[in-house]
This record gives sequence, C-alpha cells and structure tokens, in this order.
Amino acid sequence: MDNEDDVSYLDIKPEDRVAMPPQDKVWAQIGDDLKLAYINWEMIELMAGEFDTAHKKGKEKTQTQVMSKLLVLVRDEMKQEVTSAPSVFAFFHVGEDITQPQRMVRSLIEHNPNAFIIMHTDPDTPDVEGVSARWEHDVDRDNLMYSRVKCYAEDWQGPLPVLYLDTDMVIQSKLNVAQMLDGKDAALCRRAFSREALFNIEQRGLKFPEYQGKTLDELYPYVGCAVVAKNNKVWQDLLAIYDGLDSKFKKWYGDQEALRIYAERNDVAELSEAVYACLPEHAHISAKILHYKGNRK
Repeated sequence: MDNEDDVSYLDIKPEDRVAMPPQDKVWAQIGDDLKLAYINWEMIELMAGEFDTAHKKGKEKTQTQVMSKLLVLVRDEMKQEVTSAPSVFAFFHVGEDITQPQRMVRSLIEHNPNAFIIMHTDPDTPDVEGVSARWEHDVDRDNLMYSRVKCYAEDWQGPLPVLYLDTDMVIQSKLNVAQMLDGKDAALCRRAFSREALFNIEQRGLKFPEYQGKTLDELYPYVGCAVVAKNNKVWQDLLAIYDGLDSKFKKWYGDQEALRIYAERNDVAELSEAVYACLPEHAHISAKILHYKGNRK
C-alpha cells in the first residue's frame, strides 16, 4: 500500500467507520430438527445499532444491518405480544350444582383478570358467571372421565396453550400458561402427596386386581387436575390412549392411566402438585393453586 492509500484510509472520520462483524463467528444456526439451535443476539443487536446510526445520517445500510434490524424488531414485537396476550384456561363440568366451578372461576379472574376461560359442558348445565366461552357437547354422564378427555380433544385449536383445571380448585396467584410449558407440548402435574400410599383396588364399585400392591406413585405419577396443552393434539393423543384401555377406566382413573402412558412416550414439562394443586392441609406461601379434592370440598 503506497502513501496515498495510507493517507486516504487515515482520512476517514471515526464517526463514519462501520464496525465489521467477525467472519469467524456463527451468528445463528439451524439444528438437524430444522429448529433454531443458536443465535448470537449480542452481535445482531450491534449491527441493528449500526442500522440506526446509518439511518440518522441518511446513509445507505448494508444488507446485514437491515436483516439485523428486522430480527430485533420482530423479536421485540413477539415479546410484546406474549406479555399482553391473555392466558387461556378451560374446565369441564356437567350438572345442576355449579358451586365449585363458580368458585374456581371467580378465584381465577381475581388473580388473572385478562383470563380467557372456556367451559366445556352439556346443554342442560347452568351457566357459570365469568366464563369467556361455553362449549356444549354430547356428554355421557355415566363415563365422565372419558367424556372430559373427549371434549378437550374436540375443540381448542387456537394459537395459545391452555391450562385445563378441575373445578374443585382455588387459584391464588397470577398464572403464565405459556411459561408453564417450558418449551414442551404438554405440562403434567407431578404427584407430590401420598406417593407411597398403596392403591385401593376396590372403589367406586370398580375392581382393579391387576394393581394389587402398587403404590399411587408407581401407577399414577401424574394427576389430572391440572394439565397444560400446547394444542388439542395433546388431547387427541390422550384420547387415542384412552380408547385402548379397559372400559372400566372410562368411569374412573382413565385420565391418569392415559397421562402416565403419554409421559412414557413423550418429553413433558412437570408441574409440582405442591405448587399447582396443593392440598389445603399442606398450603404454603408458594402454592399457586389449592385443590379441595375429595372430602375437602
């Protein structure tokens, strides 16, 4: 390089110099599963800042600066949408007595005023005040557990995940349903209480001799009172599992049977029962939902 070139280079004003991204660094990478495996936001934000500087000075932007600015804008817009979007909740209830679902809905709205709440029911059940949508189904009241899974599998196809709750629960905190999924398709409530208790093989007029000597945790590590599903395919998969079970499970325990099998086949997020379905006698400051199941009602 001769002196003229040296002088010409040195004559460039500092404010006019553009930072060049390191060419030996990977900015982003697509994994073998065709999902985003890595992204270097620090470098992208640096180049987006260069776009802003060039824009203020009325100078031409490079393609890298334009692309980086677009990525930052899209990211920030998505953050805003996630923050402002309501969480979606759903429950199943049939019957004249709506005391429990009404209490659950009121507690849900108290702590989640923007909640969108779906009630799955039949035509004969009274309305529950505060629900956002009432979806009626042809419900077999002799097989309620099966009917509930079937109802959930039929409907929701929206863009947001849904938290499905039992009606004998009281919400005590704001809930972020999307975060509960932790990137998975489903989040299941992991049993925390009475794990070592033996399963009662004769109850509700049904017999389960095949489970003699089994503990609750061995049989049903997940309880069905709180389930988050990314979409209704989760429930369609659960229904397919349910359809392969003995008919007695359509009356009781079939949902927990299906949840265990589903978790054996799929990677699921776990919600602690002690936090998301805490029994009132074990209530603590971090419990987000209390579960008044059985004779606690």
